[in-house]
Amino acid sequence: MDLSNILFQTFIMVLVTSLSGSLIVKIWLAYALRLESAGCWHLFNYGIRGAILFWGLPLVYMILMLAGKSFSFWGGVLFQLTPVIYYFVMAIGIIWLSGAMILAGKYILAGIGAYKYYCKRIPHKDDWGIVCKDICRRLQIRRKIPVYGCYEAQIPVIRGLFRPMIVLPEHGYNNEELRVILTHELTHYRHRDLWLKALFTSILCLQWFNPLPKEVYKKFCFWSECYCDASAAPVVGGAKLYFAEILAFTQKQERLNLMGGTGLLEDEHELLRRVSHMSKQRNAKKVPKQVAAAMCAGIICLSAGSVFAATGTLAAGYQQLYYATMVEDITTEDSAIDWLESEDFGPAPGVIVISDVADGARVKANDTFEWTVKNNVQKQTGTFYVASGKTITATALFDPTDVSVKLGIIKPNGARTACIGSDSLTKSYTADKSGYYQVFVENTSGVTIEVSGSYRTR
Repeated sequence: MDLSNILFQTFIMVLVTSLSGSLIVKIWLAYALRLESAGCWHLFNYGIRGAILFWGLPLVYMILMLAGKSFSFWGGVLFQLTPVIYYFVMAIGIIWLSGAMILAGKYILAGIGAYKYYCKRIPHKDDWGIVCKDICRRLQIRRKIPVYGCYEAQIPVIRGLFRPMIVLPEHGYNNEELRVILTHELTHYRHRDLWLKALFTSILCLQWFNPLPKEVYKKFCFWSECYCDASAAPVVGGAKLYFAEILAFTQKQERLNLMGGTGLLEDEHELLRRVSHMSKQRNAKKVPKQVAAAMCAGIICLSAGSVFAATGTLAAGYQQLYYATMVEDITTEDSAIDWLESEDFGPAPGVIVISDVADGARVKANDTFEWTVKNNVQKQTGTFYVASGKTITATALFDPTDVSVKLGIIKPNGARTACIGSDSLTKSYTADKSGYYQVFVENTSGVTIEVSGSYRTR
């Protein structure tokens, strides 16, 4: 297992998902709120969570690679490498990994501190267990979730990814208070908020250089509470009773770091925002499901289109960088290339000449090309002007890599200078006189080949 390769590919994926994920979230934040205002809170909630989790794709890839899965997501030119690109990205990748590990260590220490804070727990009272079991039945939760008291706790909280438990401040509760508190915490469990919060924490580590996830995380926590309120309030008898019981804890609450857990209340200001949000949802005019689904589909299409356009621009820029650095790398290591030089005045007998543009058309002196060249075909660029003394450098990659291909330059007088080889080739020529030149690929290998190349003049 090549750890450096895992680091490189993971970092590249982090960069790509940072761009595309940020675009997706921005679009959802701008337009999906209309779903919420239209009373389609569930669609909004699931949509925004899906958009946020897009940032976490590098985690999946890294886990699969560490597990020994040998595959790559990359195709085409976008993630082909030259030494210049590789070492540059690796240097930046090491900086990224260092920052991610430091932030992850910070969160781990915070989680350990929170665990120690609640470790002095005591078993629940019988009536707590009865009420909890009844609420689990109403919420269709099959798992048995224990309830503990804690003298150190100031607010109720649910903790534990693999062994969830509810921790309550150790004092007396009437039946309504207990039902509201337990319903709220169990609803968080039913919504899988503990896992989502843990995953988002990992995303914050991966995307520590991107300020957007930090801002979205704060909103994510608020949305999770609002979604929990909307689901829990009907279970306990309505929003009025629900928030009245929660408000009773505001004078006793202490602002805590709930790393690894979800609390009932963090501050009074947040509670007022949640009450206001609940009121807006109750008064929202519901739109038909078909309209809501159409709105959701439109947002998805807009997100996909924007990401496609952004990544397409990224790919085009990377392609230019790749070919530029590939020329530099290959020309400085000609000894590693197995090719032969040749000079002639035309293609081999029976070879058909096909121009990349209309006959006589002029093209740029620096450009790239992507060709499919059939057997016994010479594919060539349009003509481009080169002043005397300037150097033309052409480079190309071939697929299949084990066939012999000719890559060369056509001079103004029709003479050709070329190199013959396989896999990748580079041909340089210094113009002895000003005029119009062309780059060509001649294929007499017996099979059709795919060519990715570039040429430049300097």
